[in-house]
Amino acid sequence: MPADRALARVVMLPIAAAANLRQVLGYEMDRLTPFGANQLYYDALILERQSEQRRIRVELSALPRTEVDSLLETLAGLGVTPDVVDVAGSRLGINLLPVEKRPRRGIWPRRLRNIVVVASLSLLLAAALLPLWQQRAIVIGLQKQVDVLQQNSGQVLTLQGTTGKSVGIFPVSATEEAWRSTDHRVAA
Repeated sequence: MPADRALARVVMLPIAAAANLRQVLGYEMDRLTPFGANQLYYDALILERQSEQRRIRVELSALPRTEVDSLLETLAGLGVTPDVVDVAGSRLGINLLPVEKRPRRGIWPRRLRNIVVVASLSLLLAAALLPLWQQRAIVIGLQKQVDVLQQNSGQVLTLQGTTGKSVGIFPVSATEEAWRSTDHRVAA
């Protein structure tokens, strides 16, 4: 609704009024505005809690019932049921549509939204962890292959040592190798 059709004002109320703010404002409407509560659609938003003074600062917004009702009838004729009636340029969180005229959406849409959010986050987590899991599996497979190859190479070295001893071949030391490679003939 346009701002020039709305009544907006900031009021101070006792902190106890916060529990039943709409009801308290309904009782105080003729004192706070030139209209009675039955002539307006209204809502309020707590702007500040002043604990030391035990008061709250509240923004009250109101629209004439006749104007809102005619707008709601026009929208109903078009098949539209609004969830919110607010004033252009007003703070978020103010809904001038009375609770009894708000459509009942039930709990399933909220649960469905929560399920979709949880499923999306789970898929995102899985997409982030899957490559790490695959790399881990590859490393484990390669480590098993390395272990098998080390075991096989140990067996080959053992067989070489056993074969060399049975044939009578012993490893030649470096000094023996040097002795064999030099010429030991005596000149006459």
